[in-house]
Amino acid sequence: MRDPVLGQLTFDEKALSQMLAYVAFFFIVATQVRRSEIKAYGRLVLGLAVLTALGTLYESRTGYNIFYELSGKLFRSLATVMQSPTVINPTFSEGRKTIVGPTEHGLALASMLTIALPFAVVRLREARTTRARFWCLAAIGLLLSASLATERKTAIIAPVAAFAVLVAYNRRMLRWAPVALILMVPAIHFASPGALGTFDILANSQNSSSTQQRVTDYSGIAPDVLSHPIIGRGYGSLDTDNSRWYRILDNEYLGELFQVGFVGLIGYLAMVLSPLLTAHGVIRRAKGRAPEIVAASAGCAAFAVVSGTFDAMSFPQAPYSFFFVAGLIVAAASSEPRAPRSARGRLPSTWRPRRTQAEVVGSPKVVATR
Repeated sequence: MRDPVLGQLTFDEKALSQMLAYVAFFFIVATQVRRSEIKAYGRLVLGLAVLTALGTLYESRTGYNIFYELSGKLFRSLATVMQSPTVINPTFSEGRKTIVGPTEHGLALASMLTIALPFAVVRLREARTTRARFWCLAAIGLLLSASLATERKTAIIAPVAAFAVLVAYNRRMLRWAPVALILMVPAIHFASPGALGTFDILANSQNSSSTQQRVTDYSGIAPDVLSHPIIGRGYGSLDTDNSRWYRILDNEYLGELFQVGFVGLIGYLAMVLSPLLTAHGVIRRAKGRAPEIVAASAGCAAFAVVSGTFDAMSFPQAPYSFFFVAGLIVAAASSEPRAPRSARGRLPSTWRPRRTQAEVVGSPKVVATR
């Protein structure tokens, strides 16, 4: 139904349409990307992430958001671009800085950069020259610096989850990780002064208002969950744009529990975790020689973590990044070569018997060859 006053789609219709757009996007990536193209798409993800990081670092230093300003000038005749919410010198009431890059919120920006970060790490492992290693380290430093520039705790927690997946498939990374971390600290401080202060925010997170609000969310939605435990109140029933009537849940898992109950929560968990299981099968059959799939799996793990730190589905940049890397995993799994099938002693279908000279003269002997 349309809004009877404004004649526009209601919030639940918009939410459902957005979800269908995510599904369509995932389907396109999973079915149209070839296995031979996955490496090139990994480079594309890394290249776009580096450009995003450069623009974000410039924004954090000058307060000029090139993504908003440039888009407003290029598409002036087609659309109106909203004013950038960037704030680099906040007042006491505003709290910390607001760095958003091409997104609407710093949390979405940190999620995008973290999902792309593993693609730089796996390229560092595959690099064979000093020059290639330098550029990979530079890309890693830029992505971490831009993510930490948002001053969001997610910028620290999510990369840890991604790094854990990378280490699980290549434990040798633990040998050079401390050296790389030591090199990253001065580089991050130079690229984004003050970004390392995010670690202090994380250390004192128990006393922060955002953490306390997240804790109260559990008791706040308890009456609704108990009254609609199975299928919830309905998808799109939590209008995050109307904070006067609805509680803003900084936890996507709680949001799914509120809207679609335990059934929907289990479905959301399956959606987030199934790419990890699929990627594990691909990596195991490839005997570890699938760096882009390892990176995509690490990105999915990062999204699983950020879903618990903010309402990830409310900001399209984060789920679009997740569905893209998940689509790459499915594309790799669906295009894997399969071994020939044989049944009960029969020759595989790819084998054909060749008649020999002995058979021509009357002997029943047949020699099977490929």
